[in-house]
Amino acid sequence: MEELKAKKISKRKKRILIVAVVLLLLFVLFLVLAFALPYIGIKNLNNNFNGEYKFAVELDSVEITGDFIIEPFSGRLTKYGGYVLSLRSTDSQTRYYFKGFPDAGNTSKLTSIETRDSRYSFFGFSVGDSIEAATNILEQNNYKYRKPPYPTAEFILYKLGHITFTLYGDGDIIEQINVSLSTTHFLSFTINV
Repeated sequence: MEELKAKKISKRKKRILIVAVVLLLLFVLFLVLAFALPYIGIKNLNNNFNGEYKFAVELDSVEITGDFIIEPFSGRLTKYGGYVLSLRSTDSQTRYYFKGFPDAGNTSKLTSIETRDSRYSFFGFSVGDSIEAATNILEQNNYKYRKPPYPTAEFILYKLGHITFTLYGDGDIIEQINVSLSTTHFLSFTINV
């Protein structure tokens, strides 16, 4: 009888151990995916973007070229505790924004670009190209269409993880492309002004 109880307890302990190991592995997998996946998408974006600066690259490693100037409001402290730096092209066609990433409390990295300049290419499309062709390219790269926040919006949104493409156009032609990385606010603090 004692032997039978010992076997039942032993089987129960094995089951508990197996369940605990499986749960631990799932948790580790979740953490890896939560932190690695955004950077995989960003790496793909950077490989398919011909701009001077690359997304999620620290501001300290950026050399500001003669084609760009620092915007007057740059360097201000945001309400989330991070600093924002804005670079504007001398022809005012392009702006780069640097702020804390992946959290607003982290070091400043390139998180956004707004451009009306056709020399900037994303996955092969640029300003002046067909909106339909651009949306097809985005969909081929796993970006998903998102309904704009209000019905009269004059732009199209596509999203993949932390990355959002916003295409503005008149009819069928792209007039402006905005690409941004969303950030969290877990590590930062709120400043009441």
